[in-house]
Amino acid sequence: MICTNCGKEIREGDKFCIECGSKIETLLFCTNCGEKIKKDGEFCTNCGMKVRKTETPISGSTIELDRPDAEEEKKLLGIRGWFVSGQKREDMVTSKLVEKAIKERQKRGERITSADIDKIKFANDPIFKQKVIEKVHRDCDREYNNNVRRCENNIKSLEREREKEIKRIEESRWENIVDKKLRYNMTEGKLLINGTSVLFSSIKGAAANLHESYRVEVNESGKSKKHASVGGAVVGGLMFGAVGAIVGGTALGKTTHQSMANTNNIPTATHFGVIVDIDGFQNEVTVLNETVDQDSDKFREALQKAQTIISKLQYLSTVPVPESFLKVEEEWSVVDLQNKIIEAQREREIVKANVPTYEIPKRYL
Repeated sequence: MICTNCGKEIREGDKFCIECGSKIETLLFCTNCGEKIKKDGEFCTNCGMKVRKTETPISGSTIELDRPDAEEEKKLLGIRGWFVSGQKREDMVTSKLVEKAIKERQKRGERITSADIDKIKFANDPIFKQKVIEKVHRDCDREYNNNVRRCENNIKSLEREREKEIKRIEESRWENIVDKKLRYNMTEGKLLINGTSVLFSSIKGAAANLHESYRVEVNESGKSKKHASVGGAVVGGLMFGAVGAIVGGTALGKTTHQSMANTNNIPTATHFGVIVDIDGFQNEVTVLNETVDQDSDKFREALQKAQTIISKLQYLSTVPVPESFLKVEEEWSVVDLQNKIIEAQREREIVKANVPTYEIPKRYL
């Protein structure tokens, strides 16, 4: 209720305005044209229509909603009226009456804007009002949830970036000796052998491990050629420290003459690896695990790999293990991302605390 003298809002039941002290008078309005009418008047002095009086002016006039009889109510609700009852039915009837009243005013030539209609329906139509309130809640909740989700996604993105940076730094510290079977980390003084990480100080020795054999070749031309085994002789020199027994063969090539055909035994290698002594335990790094001729490119490549491994292990065994080093989590790039994560978490808590206020838009009030 509003004071008719000063416009100050007053409480229901007050007889005088607390702002200006004026006596509060109840105003009545014509349900047809909205003109103020007297309490004892049966007809509007402005339009002459017999009216029912209301205390609520809406957009310059009021809408008087007379309760319809049973038959009229059925017409208003139609088939939907068969399935509703109680307060929901009452709300549907009221909603239909408001729509009907607005249309009647428009038929009489009254100019009613869409803004006026929104205000009339919000004040009188419970179904329309509930939809507006639900939409306000839905829109506010959507904005709130989107803001929270944006913060959550930002945190997850930063965490993924941090994990990726940690892996990048970890990987950058390791260097390969042969493929990825044997790797070393100078920053931390570690050796990775067959997936197991050990300190440089655990390396006690290494030696080549060659399994030799031969294959038979028959030469029909009558010409013969001597094939000597060179693997055992060369591999014997590939060693540092003590690693125990080395498995090897001594199959020398030879030539056998049978009438017009010559049978040649060609030296081969069936397995080639490097046995590494790690604190008394032997670990083998395989560089060849197939049968090849000892004069083939594959065998020479395996021999070169074995030489590289043993030479590198001999060097690493003399490198002191660092007493301290910067952990991956302490690298500046990782620390920077961690600080960003903490800041994003703080922002998320602020956003979560800023709960929606659900304010009704002014166009409905």
